[in-house]
Amino acid sequence: MVKGKRFILVLLGVFLFVSLLSSAVLGFGYLLRYRFQEDEVLLYQDTVKVDATIKEDRDTMRNIVSVIVDYRQKMLEVKNNQYSFEITFDKLDIPEAILEVSAGGREPRAMDMKSRTMSTYKALLDDNWLRITIDNRGNILEEDISKDIKEQLQGDILQVGQRLFLPMPADVLDKGSSWEEELIFEVPEIGKDIKITVTNKVKDVKMVEGRECLIIETTISDSFEIEMEEGQKARFSIEGSRVLSFSHREGRVIAAEEDQWFSLELMEGDKMLSSAEATIISETIFLGKE
Repeated sequence: MVKGKRFILVLLGVFLFVSLLSSAVLGFGYLLRYRFQEDEVLLYQDTVKVDATIKEDRDTMRNIVSVIVDYRQKMLEVKNNQYSFEITFDKLDIPEAILEVSAGGREPRAMDMKSRTMSTYKALLDDNWLRITIDNRGNILEEDISKDIKEQLQGDILQVGQRLFLPMPADVLDKGSSWEEELIFEVPEIGKDIKITVTNKVKDVKMVEGRECLIIETTISDSFEIEMEEGQKARFSIEGSRVLSFSHREGRVIAAEEDQWFSLELMEGDKMLSSAEATIISETIFLGKE
């Protein structure tokens, strides 16, 4: 039987990890083509805040975490309109990490988890890497993740690249143009994939930090049920938006903001075994080239 808390924590981990990376590596231009130079190193900083509450029977656990991570995207090879690069992590800070636990409906007890959270994330990020090869439209050709990240997440994050890059339309896009893409999240805990449709729209073209940028909004709004073993099912809902400022001449993101909410209910017949609700707010800043 799939354990309710474990299943919920798996999904929360997926969305938090992707939020740490997804904003900065999305690329857009009028023709929506990626352009990189060999040995080029782009530096980014992500700030992410997660507020998640998990309930099971009369027990409640609320986790509030703020993470700031500096990382680099190094281009390893440029060949035949294909780009191979590596993401590594330079600096980590945990400004806030609070765990509130309420057992049996009693008053919640708050614990400062900064030290433990810092240790967990340092073990996950230090000396680890993501390697991805894409074509010039952002289609994922190959990807690999360092062993420690795979072990820390117990295989729950696979095919990371497809959530870091959106496959780009073949047509030239203007202000007001929109397109849809489907993201696939593998969840080995239940032996199924979660498929989420996102809508992308070019909202504006304007100057940002002295650069002419396309302002692109990505929105997510989806809900569905997943049939599981032993009569269990999971009800899942997600809503969110991301706004990117992309310098089409330089071919990189200058800034990004994201606001995401999701809820999950694990059911057995008409009985709710456990539930979760979380908000994830993130901001990405391009720090420049090394």
